[in-house]
Amino acid sequence: MLDLFKMELESQAAVLGTGLLALDQGPPSAGEIDELMRAAHSIKGAARILQFDPLVGLAHVMEDIFVAVQEGRLTLTAAHVDVLLAGADHFAQVAAQAEDDIPVWVDANVEALANTAAQVEKLRDPAFGQGVDAAAAPAPSNLPDVAPAEPVLKPEAHTPEVPVAAAAAPTAPAAVDEKPATPASVSPSESAPASPAPAADGARAAEGERFLRVSAENLSRVVGLAGECLVEAHNLAPLVDRFQDLRSIQRDLLSGIDRWLASLPADVPAGMLIEANRARDTAKRLRAEFTRNLHSLELAAQRMDDNAERLFREVLMSRMRPFEEGVADLSRMVRDLARQLGKKVRFQIRGKDTRVDRDILDKLKAPLTHIVRNALDHGLELPADRLAQGKPEEATVTVTASHRAGMLALTVQDDGRGINPESLRKRIVERGLSDADTAAVLSTAELYDFLFLPGFSTAAAVTEVSGRGVGLDVVLSTVQEVSGTIRVDSEMGKGTSFQLQLPVTRSVLRALLVQIDGEPYAFPLARLDQSLRIPRHEIQVLDNRSFIIHNGENVGLVSARQLMGRAAADGSEEIAVVFVSDRDGRYGVVVDDFLGERTIVVHPLDRRLGKIRNISAASVMEDGSPLLIFDIDDLVRSADAVISHDRAVRAVGATGAEAADTRKRILVVDDSLTVRELERRLLESRGYRVDVAVNGMDGWNAVRAGHYDLVVSDVDMPRMNGIQLVGLIKGDARLASTPVVIVSYKDRPEDHALGLEAGADYYLAKSSFQDETLVRVVEDLIGAA
Repeated sequence: MLDLFKMELESQAAVLGTGLLALDQGPPSAGEIDELMRAAHSIKGAARILQFDPLVGLAHVMEDIFVAVQEGRLTLTAAHVDVLLAGADHFAQVAAQAEDDIPVWVDANVEALANTAAQVEKLRDPAFGQGVDAAAAPAPSNLPDVAPAEPVLKPEAHTPEVPVAAAAAPTAPAAVDEKPATPASVSPSESAPASPAPAADGARAAEGERFLRVSAENLSRVVGLAGECLVEAHNLAPLVDRFQDLRSIQRDLLSGIDRWLASLPADVPAGMLIEANRARDTAKRLRAEFTRNLHSLELAAQRMDDNAERLFREVLMSRMRPFEEGVADLSRMVRDLARQLGKKVRFQIRGKDTRVDRDILDKLKAPLTHIVRNALDHGLELPADRLAQGKPEEATVTVTASHRAGMLALTVQDDGRGINPESLRKRIVERGLSDADTAAVLSTAELYDFLFLPGFSTAAAVTEVSGRGVGLDVVLSTVQEVSGTIRVDSEMGKGTSFQLQLPVTRSVLRALLVQIDGEPYAFPLARLDQSLRIPRHEIQVLDNRSFIIHNGENVGLVSARQLMGRAAADGSEEIAVVFVSDRDGRYGVVVDDFLGERTIVVHPLDRRLGKIRNISAASVMEDGSPLLIFDIDDLVRSADAVISHDRAVRAVGATGAEAADTRKRILVVDDSLTVRELERRLLESRGYRVDVAVNGMDGWNAVRAGHYDLVVSDVDMPRMNGIQLVGLIKGDARLASTPVVIVSYKDRPEDHALGLEAGADYYLAKSSFQDETLVRVVEDLIGAA
């Protein structure tokens, strides 16, 4: 009963939270109040069965308020909604407890529940809320964040089938009509509890619909098997084509037999002629039988392909949840934060019904929260400032979700002040991330890249909301973790938009299969720009680098064999090129051959393998052989490292011998493009051979794969920081003797001590490499180039 009560409480608390936020838009409709009244009534009945009297009392007085509103005896204001939201928060917090902990929680919070019920009871007073301002409004409840409810699919192993309808007996809630919630509007005078309500549960269904709780692990296995069935069904088509070829061979064979019989001389023995005709008739019967069976095989393959597609779609849909479920608590967060900042905000969520894989959806909450908080704090002006600029007093923040080209497209758009490129440029120089001359020539897109650096912030002062530079680096790391991309667009005075592109699901993907040194590899189609064959004579060489001119753009070329550590291939008249790109650049990866497009089932790599350079996951070919799936972001960074250091010509097989390079080799690891280039150019100007890596994980992959005389590393980087990288290098018996220099903007004594304790041989402030200090340190450690 506790388990069923928890499930119902999750669902109904979500209805209360979403419905109450919608009331901020003005007079509620009868349907909206009905939903709220039914939710409170259902909670009251379920709590009464389990004798949770404090919950019964709170739900009862809330229901009475909704009845009064329904009958026209009470008009809800923002102050009323604040108190009712505090009650909904209590229900959400109960739902967040483990089943066995619910009675303990209720007993421990009897007084808090009674106080909230008393506050709700006061809402009946006609004088309530008159003259109430933000300072006099009820204090927010100090309740923790509550995760979105998932009452249908719950990770419990060996759980028997449970009809959801049973959870409501004998107080089953009435069916709830699903409809988009009205966007929340926030004004400075509004007050609200700090904790967001849980997401509305998409599992509310019509009467009689039954649900089965399945563990997440079992569901993932079912999705994988359905994906395998889909792939195998697709593999029948090539088999049918091969049988079609056999039928053509049979036809040619029969034609040859007929020509042979027609050419026989008249004096052929009768017995031989009879045997020859009998063999021909047998061949014709076999061909007719083969044709009939081939037709049956074609029909079976078509049915199997259709059924496998339908099976996979249905199974995949069991993992898909409405986008609204992952972001429903954003409305509450916007309401609370806007009140705290003294801003009026209209928050809209579009594409609420867009279906997203539950794994992807779970990872979206943190990035979207960071972006929306930044929009509220940095992007939106105060009401008076907006009016002075001719804008509406109420600002707008819109989150939009849609499916586009097989990907999930998310946009967070505000109509605030926008990002000032010159202020950003000045901040970059002040932080020592670039010198003034370099910063002056950075494009707007390059400037926006600095927003995603750890510790970088444009805020003038640190507040409770923001200013510490923590947030957008988390957004970028999370998006990259699921093989997505993010882009920023902004216009001064008009607003800013963050555009995220993510896979809808990570279970199955369409991929371009290529051959590299006799082995198959897969490029995810969603991350490819283009693939084509190019005559070798179109390859051009400039400054010892290979490139082609494609669509009016110089695109550097690098061999996939070199990226994968394979031997170079013989030259041919044509090269097969796959164009890939990320925020930093676009490159052409030369492969041996194209094997065609295919739907493949994605299998995560064993965690014990760690991060494999340039590889994100694996799959299996129809013959059982393994298939590795490229990590496009890693691949682009590897291509950049190769092309930046004069090895691309050899990689694509262009003519011209290259002398053995005996220069000492240094690896520069830094997530800042500007810092990487400044360090690289400084060291290369002294004759060293320099490779670059864009984060700690990329650097660890590089240092394991190649031999380096020295490593220069930043500290604060995504995926793996510099201290962790130093620890791994010094902890590896083969690499422990490699000198490591830390170059960081952190220049406190404790920062120096932390780096040296990890095993670094030298610690420098980032400003030092602008003079000769870095060069002198390198020469002291490994000598001249």
